[in-house]
Amino acid sequence: MAAGAAAGPYELKPDRWSSHSRLAAVLSRLAPGSRVLDVGVGTGALGQLLRRGGLLLYGLEPQSAWAEAARPYYQAILPCRLEEAPDSFLAGYDAVVCADVLEHLAEPEAALARLAGLASPGCLFVVSLPNVANLWVRLQLLRGRFRYQQRGILDRTHLRFFTRETAVEMVVGSGLRVLDVAATPVPLGLAAPGLARLGWDRALTGALAGLTSLVPGLLGYQFIIRAVKAGTKGGAHEP
Repeated sequence: MAAGAAAGPYELKPDRWSSHSRLAAVLSRLAPGSRVLDVGVGTGALGQLLRRGGLLLYGLEPQSAWAEAARPYYQAILPCRLEEAPDSFLAGYDAVVCADVLEHLAEPEAALARLAGLASPGCLFVVSLPNVANLWVRLQLLRGRFRYQQRGILDRTHLRFFTRETAVEMVVGSGLRVLDVAATPVPLGLAAPGLARLGWDRALTGALAGLTSLVPGLLGYQFIIRAVKAGTKGGAHEP
């Protein structure tokens, strides 16, 4: 984040297991010059990671201070909510990213279906959603607790909650074909700052990432779904 920039809703998490890094890795496979729509840019975390990749990034961000902080990394940012954006701005991309955004909407299915309907055949969609079935949430429910927090899976601004199954159902129901689903581990450096101060967070997060890949529905912090516009015969962005 640039010096003096307004604090965004989520910190840039550059470690190799984070959602930011996973998203950047997926998008970096696109050909230089590809047009990418980032829905909800925040302060430009994804743009920072992709700024040297030759991609043409466009975005939406209703928070004006965050939009200004992100603007150096994007070709253009429309300062409005997804529901308010004109079709002309939402169409014509090679990839669409909905990272940490759909759970904040009252009708995420309709929003994703609109984006899919405007997309061209072969357009890549990358969607990340928090996993409400994470072990920590399950243990809290066993104790009779469901308390919202400032950040994380139970962020107080989340309006909708997803498991792996319901996340995939929403993506498929919007008219997209799912290519794969990956789970990210809990970011221990943020969840337990003491581990970061001791220098243990990277090693422990690496070990947790391995366990998360074995039981993603139980240990996954977020799900990252790659999908393409349905109706194509082997989209250009499939592996």
